[in-house]
Amino acid sequence: MAPRKKPLSEYKFPHPMDNDSLVGHGDTLQNFMDAWARRDTHPIHPVWMLTGPMGIGKATLAYKIAKMVYSNVGDFFIIDQERNIDKDGKPKPDGKVISVYTVRAMIDKMQMSSMSGDWRVILIDSVDQLNTAASNAILKLLEEPPAKHCFFWWCINWRTFCQRCGRVRALKKCAR
Repeated sequence: MAPRKKPLSEYKFPHPMDNDSLVGHGDTLQNFMDAWARRDTHPIHPVWMLTGPMGIGKATLAYKIAKMVYSNVGDFFIIDQERNIDKDGKPKPDGKVISVYTVRAMIDKMQMSSMSGDWRVILIDSVDQLNTAASNAILKLLEEPPAKHCFFWWCINWRTFCQRCGRVRALKKCAR
């Protein structure tokens, strides 16, 4: 008799930032890296949205790209529930949504010059978790995206943001 499989809750999956293995997204990674290599002659789209079902590696792909790009850039920002803040600037990681205060704090930091004067990377994990005011603040920022800024975000429901992004749809889980 075959051994019984463990339920998913017993597995310890690494955080996407710490996960070095990327399965099934090699073409997407290569497409971005080709665009990045040509950024001086062909402007790169400032916003990259990864869409698809939960658990297929969108966050792992975004962190992997950001790490590759970040070796060439000045600043790196992450917006997620772990780094969420309240109106007084105090940590609020237990919230169900990402607050507008977190987004505004990132926008304020973006107003300052980059440490190296080079590109900045902004990761948003996940757009689905932004509250309405935070979504509106991001959309306002994207009306005239700042120069030398590259946004990566991932989501399941992408319709609100699709007209302002280069979108990559991750279609299915890949067998390991």
